[in-house]
Amino acid sequence: MRKECIRLLAVAGFATSLMMTSAIAQEAFSDWDADGNGSISMEEFETNFGGDTGVFYSWDTNDDNSIGPDELSAGLGDNATAFNERFGDDAFTEWDEDADGMLTETEFNEGVYAGYDADDSGVIEEPEYGDLGDDVGDEGFFDI
Repeated sequence: MRKECIRLLAVAGFATSLMMTSAIAQEAFSDWDADGNGSISMEEFETNFGGDTGVFYSWDTNDDNSIGPDELSAGLGDNATAFNERFGDDAFTEWDEDADGMLTETEFNEGVYAGYDADDSGVIEEPEYGDLGDDVGDEGFFDI
């Protein structure tokens, strides 16, 4: 009987944690989805991901308004493998639209955004947001 009670409590605790995780993810998605239309536009993405306090300017350590390969590598630190798994080993080259060996803020943000728009719909829907939420959250490779 005691084992059965412990098992039921464990199952109930696990179910509660799953519901809370879903609610937290929903709340975070709603924070990014400013117009409440169920998707994150490029503008909404840039508002939350970019700006003067965002990843791009944090990683642009020499303040030249671009990120070079060394700055990307330094910004990623120990998370380079996870980044490459998400965006591919050639992400820098693919995102560098003008092939000047540097990423502008636009190139960087558009590359990152496209990486989360798995269905190429032009917006990030809630199911796609899960990966983005993980990567910008604590211990994610965009956690600055």
